[in-house]
Amino acid sequence: MKKLMLILCLLAAPVTSGCVLADLLPQVIAAATDASLVLDAIQSFVNQFFAKAPDPAAQAKVEQAIARARAAADVALRTAQASQQLTQKDIDAAFAGFKEAYDALMVLVGPMGVRETKLGEPQRMGVTADGMLSVPRPLGAK
Repeated sequence: MKKLMLILCLLAAPVTSGCVLADLLPQVIAAATDASLVLDAIQSFVNQFFAKAPDPAAQAKVEQAIARARAAADVALRTAQASQQLTQKDIDAAFAGFKEAYDALMVLVGPMGVRETKLGEPQRMGVTADGMLSVPRPLGAK
């Protein structure tokens, strides 16, 4: 597989210099997909939270924050896909808006019972025994 990628890179290099793109685009797609999965879990959890404890003003703020984070992840994905030469620096810059939006969202939903898994804990999503939602930090927000 590595030999095939090397051959493809050598063939593509004179035309587009896109080998970095071919190597990094799957990483971008994985980060955008991961962001979507984490945001879906948070949205589902807070919908249940607000069904039990209605607060229309707080719910509107959370929904706006989730929408901002989703839009930022989408912009990062589309920016990376449109790039002719993609580097890790480009990926980090593309996801900077998502990281900012995600961090703002976590400030809002933390008091509702959403927390990030801690370093050393298994990096999986789910409701804990104490009723909190535990989510890994999205790849695009690291």
